[in-house]
Order: sequence, then structure tokens, then C-alpha cells
Amino acid sequence: MSLDMNRVMEAVLIAITVLMLTACATNPDRIGKAYVSTSEYYGYSCQQLSNAYSRNERDAAALYSSMKSKSRVNATAGVVGALVFWPALFFMKGKDADADMRLAELKGRKAAIESAMNRNGC
Repeated sequence: MSLDMNRVMEAVLIAITVLMLTACATNPDRIGKAYVSTSEYYGYSCQQLSNAYSRNERDAAALYSSMKSKSRVNATAGVVGALVFWPALFFMKGKDADADMRLAELKGRKAAIESAMNRNGC
């Protein structure tokens, strides 16, 4: 290969690496919980807390599943793109900051509800 071709290949590899590192959807397992005050649940009965917990878990599970699927697609596209077929990188999904924040909130809400349940002896 000529020197120019080596530079082109080097530039392409750098671009692919940067794309893979910046465009990947977030793995939901790596998202922490946001702070949610337990004061929202003051005065809730055990039944109300149980219902709120169930709704929160249902919403979190659906969002988690969607985010996990996107994360897997990105990982697969990244490997295929880097090793075999670089156009596969165009199928990678970008980060979804709204989904990341929503999952963090749901995780925090779960902790707040659990704390309220413990406080009420549920």
C-alpha cells in the first residue's frame, strides 16, 4: 500500500472508532437511579404504595427492554462494522438522553416507594 492509502485507512479506522464510542445507545444496566423524594408518598396507604410500585415496575421493565434491545443492536452493528462490513455502522442507534433520564427517574422512584413502604410497615 502506498503512504496515502495508509493515511486513508488510518483516518477511516479513527472515524469508525469515534463513531462507535459516541453513537452507542446506553446499556440500561449502566444507568444509576435519580433522587426522588419520598415525601411524594407521604399519606399513601399500603395498597396505594403497592399500586404505585406495580405501575413503576411495569414502566421500568418496558423501557429497560427497549433500551436493552437498542444496546444489543448497536453492539452487533459495531462488531460487524468494525470487523466485516463498515456500512453496518450506519444502523447504530444514537443515545437517547430522554430515555436515559426516564429510566434513572423510574429507578429512583422505585427506591422512594420502597422506602415509603418500609416506613409504613407494608
